[in-house]
Amino acid sequence: MRIRLAALALLFLPAPALAAPEVVLGAGSTIGVDGSPGQGGASLSCGVLWPVDGRFSVGAALFADDLGTGLATLHDPNTGTDLGTVASVHRWSFGGEWRGQAELHTNRHTRLVAGAGFGYGRQEEDQRGVTRDAVSGVTGDEPSSSK
Repeated sequence: MRIRLAALALLFLPAPALAAPEVVLGAGSTIGVDGSPGQGGASLSCGVLWPVDGRFSVGAALFADDLGTGLATLHDPNTGTDLGTVASVHRWSFGGEWRGQAELHTNRHTRLVAGAGFGYGRQEEDQRGVTRDAVSGVTGDEPSSSK
């Protein structure tokens, strides 16, 4: 009986005000890509982070990274004439992650944060839109900083 009354009392207690989440958008480029093709390309991410403490926040994010495009020389099959350079193989990765970040420094114009994530991703290699090879697995990214 006491447990039921306690549970009923919890229903009528005012709920703590939850802080609004922060939408985090990221755009940049991939560098230092391992493998072939591996010259890098565009990098995009979008996440929603909820404040946990004054400096810390956690949430989820989605990401997509272009890892590079291989080039090949196209030749006429009849004459062997060089017809120019075309894209051959393309690599990219995408996925989602749980993300945490800590605010290191804030002033009027700049906010410096460090963050890290843990999730699931997929890397695909395609040729003119047809997937040739793919691998999926658990991802983890080391702490990174941004302004």
